[in-house]
Amino acid sequence: MNLFNGRLAKEPQSLDAAYERHAMEQGLVDKPIFPENQSMTSQREWKGALPETPSQDLHPVVKESVTSYLTKQVKLRASVENVLQERGNRYGKFEDNARISQDLKDVCTGGQELHPVFKEALDNICQKIARVVNGDQFYEDNWVDIQGYAKLALDYIREHK
Repeated sequence: MNLFNGRLAKEPQSLDAAYERHAMEQGLVDKPIFPENQSMTSQREWKGALPETPSQDLHPVVKESVTSYLTKQVKLRASVENVLQERGNRYGKFEDNARISQDLKDVCTGGQELHPVFKEALDNICQKIARVVNGDQFYEDNWVDIQGYAKLALDYIREHK
């Protein structure tokens, strides 16, 4: 049970529902911000757990904390969505990259065990190759990264001869 504004919330997810409800009432968000299993899909679960008008009845410290928390959640969600959109535009569909990358990794190892340093270098190189094949082949960072991972493996060899 969670204590929120002096009242007991009956369900563990009630606190998230309360945050979400407050954010929607304050105009911070226009749709639920938590995963579906924690969203405001069933108002009956939390009805009465908080005052009807939390913006007026919440203690100022709690209100500030809730608003700050929700603002961070909204920004984080938007940031993640923006990064995924940007990466998808540059590298193509994640599903296609995953398939290509895993196929390349299977070929590279040939079923044998490799030293973790070389396996990791090859894994990362394969991921970059998959991005080149499936996405923007003129994006220099992929080629620089391939060189970098190969150099890390070479440096390891030279240090451990």
